[in-house]
Order: sequence, then structure tokens, then C-alpha cells
Amino acid sequence: MVPAPGSNDLAAMLAMIDVVRRPGSFTYVSTPSDTPIEHGAAAVIDEGDSVTHIVEILPDRSPVDGFVAAWLTLTVDSSLEAVGLTAAVAGALAAAGIPANMLAGHRHDHVLVPEDRADEATAVIRAIGQTLPPVDPEAGAVELVVPCVDLDATIEHLTQQLGLRLASIIPADDPREAVLVGPFGQLRLRRATVDHPRGAVIAVRPSEPELVVPPVAAHFEVSHLGDGSWNVGRAGMHYRDLLPSRQGGRFIASHIRIPDGGPVPDSVHHHRIRFQLIYCLAGWVRVVYEDQGPSFVLDAGDCVLQPPGIRHRVLESSPGLEVVEIGCPAEHVTSIDHELTLPTARRAPAREFDGQRFVRHVAADAPWRPWRVPGFVARDTGIADATGGLGGVVVARPYPNDGDARRVELAPHDAELVLWFVTSGTMRIEVAGERPVEAERATAAAVSPHAAVVVSDWSDDVELLEVTLPAVEKWGAPVPRDGA
Repeated sequence: MVPAPGSNDLAAMLAMIDVVRRPGSFTYVSTPSDTPIEHGAAAVIDEGDSVTHIVEILPDRSPVDGFVAAWLTLTVDSSLEAVGLTAAVAGALAAAGIPANMLAGHRHDHVLVPEDRADEATAVIRAIGQTLPPVDPEAGAVELVVPCVDLDATIEHLTQQLGLRLASIIPADDPREAVLVGPFGQLRLRRATVDHPRGAVIAVRPSEPELVVPPVAAHFEVSHLGDGSWNVGRAGMHYRDLLPSRQGGRFIASHIRIPDGGPVPDSVHHHRIRFQLIYCLAGWVRVVYEDQGPSFVLDAGDCVLQPPGIRHRVLESSPGLEVVEIGCPAEHVTSIDHELTLPTARRAPAREFDGQRFVRHVAADAPWRPWRVPGFVARDTGIADATGGLGGVVVARPYPNDGDARRVELAPHDAELVLWFVTSGTMRIEVAGERPVEAERATAAAVSPHAAVVVSDWSDDVELLEVTLPAVEKWGAPVPRDGA
């Protein structure tokens, strides 16, 4: 077979891409299949039961359905066997919110766009080739980076209308960037305050980008339920930021809710992360994890450790679901796995993912033991053991027979993070040098290192989720469940 003339080198074509506008204005005319071809038609498409004619608008020919198009021709000499050129152009125009009707000629590709947006479309296409870095085939993926105002709407259009697949999103709580893949390679959408076509560039991204964990910047920080707003994040979930400062970018803590319940529009995905905890605060949620057997339900008080890279999916939830998610680092990539189906056929609960084991902690089965805070007992989640001491997670509550002594002084800590989240009840937290905190349900407090701490005035029903990196807890003898 003789190769089709023209270039197959996508990177080279994108680097030299330019566009010229064909004189005139054009429209589409549809006629029955047995009707003669329109005189002077610029293109004809036989659609079986009808014939579409693309024609120049003349004084005696009115536009059909009001659509008036400008005809733009890509000047690159592309092969009919080339992969990705038209998809790259259509993707860039879609990200800018410009309708694109693509036509392939023997030597060139063409696109018809709304006439009143012809100049804007021309700028978008030319911007594709403005910045092309040297390409090392082993350095990573070549991608087109395009700014857009409405990230969600653009993702929906590109996936539903153009057939691209969502590959990753960052961050999950308030998405700012999304990577989509298609035959042409990668398209990175970057949220912007205004669409700026000349901001589109071509970049080379590492196939496996390094996980960047910012340095320790531990400090006192408090968040109450009524303090901040809720953002709609990944899969339509509502996110409340528990650590607005992100502790210097090292940690993220989110209070997440799904108000209505039912099936969750989630995909099989995984996170490039150092540590990640999911704690069910209220309601229930059905989830499934790679190599961990059938799907299961997390009830209030249950939690899971999600090791780095483990594939998982949220399936459905009760109305009013609330979970707490804590991760390191604060910004990390959530990647979609379109190939893996969950549950997997094999079950390997002891499998390690980047040195960590999956943990499912069931509150109803956990014994309560003395905690390091006098007057309190706690249940260990097993996460310290599963992470090799990287992180520890316990849930604590007052010892039933603690009497009237409701004030305890604690020695300072030197951990990266000590985060307390009140799951029920009330208590007072005093950290040296800071204003006292009257904590109630859904209050989160990052406790300063090297500072004395006093907890006092707790209610009988107070319960506290504590997350520490690294783990700091040693456990004693079990306390009888009846508190005797």
C-alpha cells in the first residue's frame, strides 16, 4: 500500500500549525437524497436518507436555521492517516467554547466555526503552536494546555460530545486542572478567570510526575462548622476545608457530604499521595477497593486507610452522608482508571501499596482501651501498624466513670500534625499562646507543636477523632465495654 501523502508527525504539525480563512460566508443545506446537488456546493456529504451541502451564502440564498459559518483551513500538509491533529484543534476550540465542525480534505483539514467567532477561533488555533518545547520521547507525554472558565462544562462537552476520556483531576475538593486523553494525546484544562486563547501552549509532562510533599509547617489552626463555605468538588461531592492554610501545603483535611444520597457518579480512580484517611461521620457509604473483595458499607464511626495508588470507587450513599478525609500532601493528583473493573477477581488483603496496607476499621468490632489522655479511652484503627508508623488514627471518648475531674494538661508534641476533629459533643481546648477553643461537633483543630495543651469541660457524649503524623500512640490493657 502506498502511504498517504502528507505528514503523520503530530508534534511537528502542531508546531507549524496556522490557519487561513476562505473568502465568503457559508451555511449548511439539507436536501432529499434524490435531489440534484446544489450548484456551487463547496462540500457534499451523502447521509443516506438525505444529502448535506455546504454552500457559500449568496444574496439569493438565506442561511439555514440562522447558522452562518466561517471556513478556516489548516495550512499544515497532513496525511489522511495522521492521528490527532483534528482532535487537538477541536479540543482547543471546545475548551474555548467555540463550536467546531471539522472536515478532512486530501491534503488539509478544515473547520467551520460561527462567523462571529472566526477571529477568536483563528487565535486559538494559532496559539496551539506558539510554544513547543524540545520533545524527548522518554521524557513524558506531550500535552496541549488550555485555559477555560467553566471547567466542569468543558469536561462534560469534551467527554460526552468529542469522546475524550478524563484521565486525572487536581485537586479533588475544588478542581483547578483536568487532564483528558484522546487519539491525539493529552489535553490539560486549566481553570481561569477569563478564557484567554493565547494562553494555550504545548508542554511535555513526565509520565510519572514526582510526588511533591512540602516541608513541615505545623501551626495552630481551628475550623468550626459555620466558618467556611462548601465547594462542589469531584463527583459532585460537597467539600468544606478544615485546614484553610493547608499547613503550608503539606496536609489537607476535608469535611465532605452528599446531601441527597443514592448512586454516586464516580469512576474507578486512585490518588498519588503519601497518606490518606476516610472516616465516616454520619450516614453510610458503599465503596469498593482493589484486591479487597466485594463492595462494603462504611457506617458512622468506620474508617479506611487508602494506601497510595489503590484503585477504588464510591458506589452509593445514604442521604446526608458525611465523611472526613485527611491527606498528605494537600495537592495531589486523582487519576481515573478506565481499564480496571472493581471488584477485582483476586483478594489480597495483605498486599502492600507503596509500603502500606489497606485498612478497614469497623467501629462496632473495636475494643476501647486507655488513652494517653487521662479520663479517656480510645479505639485504635490499626492504621499505625499498616503504615509502619507513618500515621496514627484513634477515636477517643471520656471514660464512663471519670467523676467530676474534667481538666487535663498534656505535654507538648513535636509531630508533623496532630489534628483533632470533634465527631460529637463539646469540649474546651486550650493551646499555650492561642485563644481557647470552644469545640463542638465538626470543629477541627490542628494543635501547635512544642506548646502545652489543656482539654477541659467535655460533655459526656464528646467523641474525638485524632490523626497524627507520625503515629504517637501506645496501647494498654482493654477496658471492659460496660465501663466497670
